[in-house]
Amino acid sequence: MKKTLIALSTVLAMSSASALDIGAGYTRNVSNDVNGYGINVGQTWKQFSLTAGATRFDVAGGSHDEVSLIAGYRLLKVMGVSVEGQLGATYVTSDVAKDGLVSVLGLGVSMPVTKTVAVTANVRRNIGIDSMKVHDGTTAGLGLRYSF
Repeated sequence: MKKTLIALSTVLAMSSASALDIGAGYTRNVSNDVNGYGINVGQTWKQFSLTAGATRFDVAGGSHDEVSLIAGYRLLKVMGVSVEGQLGATYVTSDVAKDGLVSVLGLGVSMPVTKTVAVTANVRRNIGIDSMKVHDGTTAGLGLRYSF
């Protein structure tokens, strides 16, 4: 898990000459009543964004980890508050269920606190097919993002 996060962070940092966003947050899987925490690294280009993240959920009988790549499109920006639609994929590894890929559809909100810090919130729906239906569910997240 740590190696994946380091590699992902390095690739994203090297792929861009402009500033990156780094975030950390709390996630609640409301479908399964479990709490998680995670980190993410992202980049924004005008209305488009790309975020890679890793989240760990502690579940009964083991752990449940998710590594995601989410693309976003800003739908609205009013007084600095941005609302964006999100679409992506998450690879799930779990001690208690099958590992695999699920698609993600969501909505995110970002509100600046200072010039470099913002509060973020999102609601996302994981959608698995066939054997990955066990990972279907809704998550709600709240976090902080720091922009370099």
